[in-house]
Amino acid sequence: MTTMNGQARGWIKSKETFETDTNEADADRFEDLVDIRTDNEEFTEQLLKQYTDERDAHERRFILRSTLITAFAHGGAFFSTDWTIEGQFVFREMEFGPADLLVAESQNHGSIAILAVAMTSEEENVFDRVQRLCEYVSDNISSIEGDLDTVLADDDVAGTIALYGVDRERVSNAVDDAGGDDWSPVSVWELQSGDDSGDSERLTLATWDDTDHPLNFVPGGGLGTKLENKGLPLIDTKHIQIDQFSDSHHEKLFKNLYVWLFHQHAGRDKTNSYFSEEDLIKFLTESADQPTRQEAKPRAQDLIEWWYELDMVKPAPNPDNYDEEETVHSIVGRMRMSDIIDKKVEEYRAAVIEALIKKDLREDFPTEGMEEADN
Repeated sequence: MTTMNGQARGWIKSKETFETDTNEADADRFEDLVDIRTDNEEFTEQLLKQYTDERDAHERRFILRSTLITAFAHGGAFFSTDWTIEGQFVFREMEFGPADLLVAESQNHGSIAILAVAMTSEEENVFDRVQRLCEYVSDNISSIEGDLDTVLADDDVAGTIALYGVDRERVSNAVDDAGGDDWSPVSVWELQSGDDSGDSERLTLATWDDTDHPLNFVPGGGLGTKLENKGLPLIDTKHIQIDQFSDSHHEKLFKNLYVWLFHQHAGRDKTNSYFSEEDLIKFLTESADQPTRQEAKPRAQDLIEWWYELDMVKPAPNPDNYDEEETVHSIVGRMRMSDIIDKKVEEYRAAVIEALIKKDLREDFPTEGMEEADN
């Protein structure tokens, strides 16, 4: 199972298939085509915009998820309510994934399956999606309780669609397109950004004029009260103290990794830019979602392969103070801490564009790509 997200998803499979199915002549023609597309300024700008939109959507997803988690945590905005966040799941392979599912529980008010949505496709029915997630929680209550070490109410599961950067009317329209009417109750929460006039971020309960609207559910236990009447200001919350989740966007993890290595290797006679798979696993398991080592290992392996594809890492020369059996990698180029924000990020994005061009061409092979190379 791949752990890569966004446009990078599936890149390794397309590369392996291409290298298996092509001969040397085709490979040469492929490289010519890569050069043609890389030199096409209009094409690369369009691809860069798609990548930028993807990265920004993942950042909204990160902010939304971290905001929700910290709002329920000790000292958070929802800590005084009857509700707690019992845990979270990220679905990638299931029919309704990828999704951020946070499970909230109240002893007296049941459970809420919170679907955090920061991006959605035209084909996706987000209302139907949250209904299936409620059904998933109810049908898999025993395994979820075991995973989270908690007790949930399987006969009283409501849904929440938490939005950031997604029009609420997309959700309302989705109700009209959803099949059936035997629905779990659903509320809609909107994260609204602060502005220059001093207004803080707010988490608000979206409402519709029709009191019988399927999205007008108000959760009890003090939670609905917090969200109603223009919502909850979040200016004093600490969600920005969360640096990352293990499934955060690969660019975000790359940036954070170097800073982490800088501090991790301080005083240990290790080169700042060097890291092993074990280092990367440790970095990922310290993320806010705290995956186990077993969960973090495939993510680490996928990231290393992707960064090699981008030529952003290379085998580390003379990896002193590592065990002989360890494979040690190095971030390419010497970097100061200030470089990570500008020069290195710019290099990273340029490398991603070339890698995505190669991925698309491999998937088109041998028809569209080879014909273009001949012209």
